[in-house]
Amino acid sequence: MLSGRFKNDSLGAEDWRKSNPRFQGKAQMTNLIVADEIEAIAQNKACAAAQVALAWVMAQGDHVLTIPGTTRLENLETNVGSYDISLEPSELDALIRLAERVGGERYDELGMRTIYG
Repeated sequence: MLSGRFKNDSLGAEDWRKSNPRFQGKAQMTNLIVADEIEAIAQNKACAAAQVALAWVMAQGDHVLTIPGTTRLENLETNVGSYDISLEPSELDALIRLAERVGGERYDELGMRTIYG
C-alpha cells in the first residue's frame, strides 16, 4: 500500500491481500489516506514512502530491528536506503498519529487465531 501500487481494485483474484482486513472496505479507504500522508512526508524528504516507514520503525529505539521482506533487488536497495533517512521530531510525531489511524486487523480471523491461539 505504501508503494501506491494498490490504490484501487487492482488486486488479482488470487492475491492474499483480498483476505487481509486492512485491504477491505472502510479500513482500506482509511489506510489509503494514511499511505497518501506518508507519501507526502516521503516526497518532502525526496525518498520512498517505504523508506519513511522503515526509518520510523528504526526510530522506535535501539532494541528494534526491521525485517522487511522483498522479492526484488531494487526493493532491497530501497529498504537498505532507509538507514540513511533521518526523521525530524515533527515527522516522528506525525507518523505516530498516522500509525494510530491504521484501520483493520493485521490478519483475518484465521490468521489472528494462528498467532494468538
